[in-house]
Amino acid sequence: LNYSAPGGRYEIEAFALNLTDHRIRTSSGVSGTPGTNGLATVFLSNYEPPRTWGVRVRAKF
Repeated sequence: LNYSAPGGRYEIEAFALNLTDHRIRTSSGVSGTPGTNGLATVFLSNYEPPRTWGVRVRAKF
């Protein structure tokens, strides 16, 4: 949401990301081979950040 005052000198903005706060997997993979030189299989996953929100206020001089 964004509001600009008449004349555009002041502005306020509210934002939210991942509003539902679900775990959103962006990628995954497997690394390593079991039993080879003592290496173990590693499962990797990348997730989006949790719910994030904020407010920005701007003024032009």
